Amino acid sequence: REYVLFGEAQANRALSLNADALAALEALRNEYPASALTDDAVEALAQTALALARPERAAAELDAYGGTENRPALLLLRAQAREQAARQKPDRVDAAHDYQELYYRFPLSDEANIAGAKLYDFLQELGESYPGVPLSRQLSRAQSLFEARRWEDVRGEYERLMPQLAGSDRELAELRIVQARVEQGASPDLLA
Repeated sequence: REYVLFGEAQANRALSLNADALAALEALRNEYPASALTDDAVEALAQTALALARPERAAAELDAYGGTENRPALLLLRAQAREQAARQKPDRVDAAHDYQELYYRFPLSDEANIAGAKLYDFLQELGESYPGVPLSRQLSRAQSLFEARRWEDVRGEYERLMPQLAGSDRELAELRIVQARVEQGASPDLLA
């Protein structure tokens, strides 16, 4: 029956019958909370709730589901739901936290690129209320990009961090910037 409910929901979503799809997904989640389809059902339920302009419903489902923090797609949906639902600055800060979590915890995901663009908007909008990010977390993101050999991103990330760095962290950032430049075609003599 759980597969039937999920299939029915997906068919209804494809036909833009989102209210019917949401009802089927809610039935699936209520009747089979530990289903093998849980991740997909939660994602589909959140997408459907957002399509119906019910961001509070999407956020509530994603908050209740324990796997949200471990899946970039679900974290992005929760950030989008919180952003759409937010009418006051404290609520906007919650959305910014989700985008930050996605951006720093999953730096290699496609969703992190979306989150990065949103974070800039939130920084401009929230000003002093914008939640800070520990320097260690920012450095961890830069290192992940380096290990993935995403040279342009490495350069940008370390260059952005330079004004905040001192000592060995600054020396490492300078080295990483030069390494990225060499990997992008600059003369290896830069490493000397």
